[in-house]
Amino acid sequence: MKKKSLVLLLLLLVSLSAYADGATCLVYHANFYLKNGKNVKGLFRVFSYGDRAMLDDQGTNPYCNDEGVTMLFKEQCGVSYEQVFYPHSAFVFKKISVVQPVGTIMECYLPAYDFVLASDVVIVDSNMVKKITFIKVEGYKNGIYFGHSLVIETSKIKRTIEKERYFNTTFFYEWEDGDTVVFNQEKIGKGAYFYNYNKNISIDELQQLVRTKYVTKWEDEFSKEFAKKNNIKDYYNCPPDLLEKFGREKLKKETELKKYFWKKGILVIESYIGC
Repeated sequence: MKKKSLVLLLLLLVSLSAYADGATCLVYHANFYLKNGKNVKGLFRVFSYGDRAMLDDQGTNPYCNDEGVTMLFKEQCGVSYEQVFYPHSAFVFKKISVVQPVGTIMECYLPAYDFVLASDVVIVDSNMVKKITFIKVEGYKNGIYFGHSLVIETSKIKRTIEKERYFNTTFFYEWEDGDTVVFNQEKIGKGAYFYNYNKNISIDELQQLVRTKYVTKWEDEFSKEFAKKNNIKDYYNCPPDLLEKFGREKLKKETELKKYFWKKGILVIESYIGC
């Protein structure tokens, strides 16, 4: 029961998050044969500045084989949010589709997202893999700049993005120093997109909501509170046995914020924009 709860927490943690960088991407399809006798057929994305995400004139590369795809999968394990709960695991998707919100395009607007239904996500533990066989590789279908985005959510959210027209939207970047918040400008830093489906909320009211409820440096405040409560210097010195606890408690606060906005008809998609 505890393991299932952690899986749900992990999916929620990654849910409605977007990532972007200047690297190129390929999608690798493979069969995963597990030691418990189960088999998983799925795909995973590889972003790279090198040959891992490039194809030659014949549409192949050195990783288009069993040994190569196995190495690439293991490189995905323990990266980003997965590391909080499963340092030896990575996401394998049954299907990835591209969704595009319906509304007015803004200068800062990220026009399309890779979307994966939560039910189409399999967390594969590399320690449980008996062997991996290569199926095929394909180019990245979401060919729009800043297209490294990924949203893992329910079919209801997917229908909202695809079918319902938002009334207004805003985006903010928070500079790396955490002190400067800039709306609707392309800057390097951590930020979020807010799509408002509530006709009673104006753009000014939307930005005010974001300023008062979301841009409150709650992450820094939470980290300091967690450190004080658990008698450690700071989060960066968090021992391994407290890391999972930190992840769960932070996730709870993050989920509460997103639920708060969604109840008002505002969809929040976080983003980290690189070069």
